[in-house]
Amino acid sequence: MENYTYTKLREHPELKQAAAEWFHSKWNVPIKAYLDCMDAYLSGETEYGWYLCLDGNKIVGGMGVIENDFPPRRDLAPNVCAVYVEPSHRCRGVAGQLLARVCRDMAAQGVPTLYLLTDHTGFYERYGWEYLCSVTGDGEDGVQVIGTEVVGLCPMKALVDCAEYYLKLENFHCREQVMEYHLIGLE
Repeated sequence: MENYTYTKLREHPELKQAAAEWFHSKWNVPIKAYLDCMDAYLSGETEYGWYLCLDGNKIVGGMGVIENDFPPRRDLAPNVCAVYVEPSHRCRGVAGQLLARVCRDMAAQGVPTLYLLTDHTGFYERYGWEYLCSVTGDGEDGVQVIGTEVVGLCPMKALVDCAEYYLKLENFHCREQVMEYHLIGLE
């Protein structure tokens, strides 16, 4: 059994360049885009972070949390992004451990709901995420999803907690908020 180390980039900022290059090699997003996001995280400008799985000193898995990964739907934020595990390390729980840490960290920071755009719905459902909706994009802002269906996911408990929170607000008009109204069964 592998002896993996799971870490946040803040715990090992010296990995920033290697992590940016690794994510770039997987997703072909410019290295500078990763470095900019990582710098914002490391400087404390944002709490949305970067998570890595190391096998020794080699990055074998990782993911990030960013404000939005799908410009046509800015309401689906924040997003888990750039989820990747090296093929030789798949089916060993690496992605599940990373997802669990991301969800735990974000919840501790008061972020009850996370979204994820993917065409691997079944994979994430195994980790407690729930299908939310299908969306399509038109390639604006460099998002190359023309004709591709992507799925937004978030843990159902987080959706229900969020709905309950908003419905308790004094000036919240629940009949106008269809999703929240439906989630807690008031229809």
